[in-house]
Amino acid sequence: MVRFHTGSATIDEELNIRKTDENFREFLGIEDPKNLKEFLLPEDVATVREAVDSTLVDKKAMFCCRLKKASGGTGWVIMQTTLGTDKYGNNVLELCMQDVSEFDDNQEVARDVTTGLLTKEEIIHAAHQMLLNPPPNGVYMCIVDVDNFKEVNDSYGHLTGDLVLRTVSDIILNVIEDKGLAGRIGGDEIMLILNQIMDREELRVVLKDIRVGIETQFKDAPTAKGVTVSIGAVLYPTFAQNYDDSFKIADKMLYRAKDKGKNRYIIYTPEIHGDVLNAEEGGSTAKVKVRSGGFDRHHLIYQLLEKFVAHAAWSIEVALINTGNTFDLDGIAVFHQDFRKSFCAYERTEVEGERKDDWKMVQEELTFYDDPAFLALFDEFKLLVVDNPELIKNCEGLYRYMTEKEIRHLLVYHMTMAEKEGFVFFYTKGVLSSKFSASDEKDLSYISRMVEIALSER
Repeated sequence: MVRFHTGSATIDEELNIRKTDENFREFLGIEDPKNLKEFLLPEDVATVREAVDSTLVDKKAMFCCRLKKASGGTGWVIMQTTLGTDKYGNNVLELCMQDVSEFDDNQEVARDVTTGLLTKEEIIHAAHQMLLNPPPNGVYMCIVDVDNFKEVNDSYGHLTGDLVLRTVSDIILNVIEDKGLAGRIGGDEIMLILNQIMDREELRVVLKDIRVGIETQFKDAPTAKGVTVSIGAVLYPTFAQNYDDSFKIADKMLYRAKDKGKNRYIIYTPEIHGDVLNAEEGGSTAKVKVRSGGFDRHHLIYQLLEKFVAHAAWSIEVALINTGNTFDLDGIAVFHQDFRKSFCAYERTEVEGERKDDWKMVQEELTFYDDPAFLALFDEFKLLVVDNPELIKNCEGLYRYMTEKEIRHLLVYHMTMAEKEGFVFFYTKGVLSSKFSASDEKDLSYISRMVEIALSER
């Protein structure tokens, strides 16, 4: 269990400490602290400044930082700030501090700083250990995804997003208690490993309490209204033979819950859901796969934001091939600056007619980039989607491009933000390939914008 040492203080906008309680002073080991900055590590100062600014606007904020102690050590704390005024009408911030013992760097169990949950590495390790020696009733693996989280993050900033994640995590921990473990495995995805559940009905009660608790918490929240969770679950070893299969089945159930309208849980039942590991599914869920060389789409977008856009750790080749594997594409091409040849283009390899996860670089030419008939096909969101080449015969260049390459379904994004215009092509070939769903169009458009940003800045 997480142990808390709570304390409180009052500070002003310049981090001057106006008042402290005994617990706060005891944690720092000093009787008369003057300014909070004196106790912050240099790399945490910006985080605290941002939280202060957020509090002045949103009236409250939550953040994590490390505080130096008079004894020479440091400790992780979670701070919740609330805006107030002093007797002269000046702004002050009321701090509520929680010293989370497990966040100590010397602790064996690593926890995610934002949520207080186990880190990805810790929860995956724990899952493998539990599955090696399951109890008689089995182990339930559950994948939880926060619905509408991206909208909150985009609209109100990362501090609000972090507060949402922390609140969701607290509700989950309060519900599962000693029934298992919870860890953060992605931006807004959480894995539960429950090894103290008697039967399916008890699991339903647990998942319902999580779902209802989170829905109620954010029902009227001004900056997080509409935040709910979708959950997929599977019982090991009854319906899955190993960790990978458990994760894949739970993940597929999660996306069924998403497809059915979010804010719900789905527990895998073979009589209802069939052999989801081997069967191809119709609809948008067929595009959402955890497969070698790829990610599920939420993990992919999180990785692209972090590794491709923010830190340039991924090359455009790595970004595009991961996108191809995740969305089950057959080809991707980027045309930028010189349209006589592709800036970069990749096609999936085939061996004796069998599609592989390996990709090869190819050279493509876009001869019709300035054809008015081609440009007229794009909508107001700079997207062009073609599900039947016969419908675009009036654009001779695009029609020839699709028929010569045997493209079945095509999505093109028109880049206009970069110094020179360009296009990003995504396509599938097989006669059994699915049309791009509305969700596919949205996500691929978002990924294309990332490519556009990268080409503008690199």
